[in-house]
Amino acid sequence: MIQPDLVDIRTNVLAILGRAGIEDVPVDLQQLCARLGLRVAVEDLGRLDACLIPAQGGKVIKLNSRVPRPRRRFSLAHEIAHALLQLPVAPPPQPSPSVCRGNRAADRTVERLCDAFAAELLMPYTAFRRFALDDTYVSIEGIERLASLFDTSVTAAARRLAETAEAPVVVAMWKPLRREACPDTLCLTWAQRTAAATRLARFFLPWRASPPPGSSPYSAARELDTVRNFERLDNPAKRPRFLVESKPFGGVAPAFVMSLVRLDKTAH
Repeated sequence: MIQPDLVDIRTNVLAILGRAGIEDVPVDLQQLCARLGLRVAVEDLGRLDACLIPAQGGKVIKLNSRVPRPRRRFSLAHEIAHALLQLPVAPPPQPSPSVCRGNRAADRTVERLCDAFAAELLMPYTAFRRFALDDTYVSIEGIERLASLFDTSVTAAARRLAETAEAPVVVAMWKPLRREACPDTLCLTWAQRTAAATRLARFFLPWRASPPPGSSPYSAARELDTVRNFERLDNPAKRPRFLVESKPFGGVAPAFVMSLVRLDKTAH
């Protein structure tokens, strides 16, 4: 088993998948669990995403039947990480917040480690990077295709793209303060940049900031479609302007808007 203080996530995941005979994507997590001796059960867990439960003869991963499949796959990969890292889990008779994903009282370092492990398991670096180096995937549409190829959420695919692509790109997610008030109350919930974008240091979005009035995130939320503009989401008065595409996700009252900023495509 893997020790958390020595873990090299990429190397270990590659070895784990190799021993399980898994080479293709999307990664077959059920096959992996069978090889690892982990049982998987899908049931209604209420507000909980997933639980790792010690059981006779091994461990059981319980997944919430209410959540969408991509989120459930990420939860399964996260709990596989807990099992492989041998992190301490109390053996309650019923699922409890102490062993379930989403618990804010859980150790944040451990949870970040398991999230990173889950991302690597679902989107192995070498396989994902082959697509990330293809410029046709460095777009909102490309992120959606990657999410479909790897059977993950668009959010997970977007974060992975920012970790692996070589183009100078910033990916941002905007959420309404109240979903029913969308599209008039968008604010930044996370943004991630590629290494090339970090080196340029030409663009910064503070957390919880709102996009400028009339910018593509607002237009996309209103039009319920992808909007592309040359603009500055960080400061409208600055030049040059960067190519930004924004798209809403989640239906007629969007749950969030995703923006992708290309720092290598400009207009003055």
